[in-house]
Amino acid sequence: IRNGQAWDTAGAYVETALGNITVRDCVIENNTATNFSGGAYLYTVGGEVTVERTRVLSNSASAYAGLVIENLIGATTLVNNLVVLNAATEYAGGVYAYTYTGTTRLINSTITGNSGDPLSGWAGGIYLVLESPEAVADAYNNIIWGNTAFWGGDVYVENLYGGTVNAYNNDQLTSYWDGPPPNQGGNIVDDPMFVDAP
Repeated sequence: IRNGQAWDTAGAYVETALGNITVRDCVIENNTATNFSGGAYLYTVGGEVTVERTRVLSNSASAYAGLVIENLIGATTLVNNLVVLNAATEYAGGVYAYTYTGTTRLINSTITGNSGDPLSGWAGGIYLVLESPEAVADAYNNIIWGNTAFWGGDVYVENLYGGTVNAYNNDQLTSYWDGPPPNQGGNIVDDPMFVDAP
């Protein structure tokens, strides 16, 4: 899905009430939205959302530049993805994931080089929203590094109602927690020293 242009959602738009959404082995690249959602917008009330082995690259928007997922009560799984160089002029450069009472899982993914507004924006890399005490977010074995924004360059978590956040074995530099701290262990702050493939 490449080179789309629109006011909102320049790349892919998927909305369903209870259906499942799967994005697998895709490239979402170089899409530009003037307003919101440059790369892809995925919405379900209670289905399962899976994004796997997908590259989200160089998309742009005022906000929510790369990948937007709103799953109100179902389970969202992001696994083995690459989210790179997505740019929001305001906030949420790489990934925005919202749940009300559901579960969001981020596993074995790399999120780097994404950006929000450096003077007033937030969540350059990933923006997680948990909207109730029942909501859960899990982050395991990810590299979230080198993303920029004024607040929460790499990770911004909005968890005002006391949901559960588990963060283990991640490599990340900057984070901002709006709510209780996560359950965590094995996380490091160490430059991953990316190199170009031959």
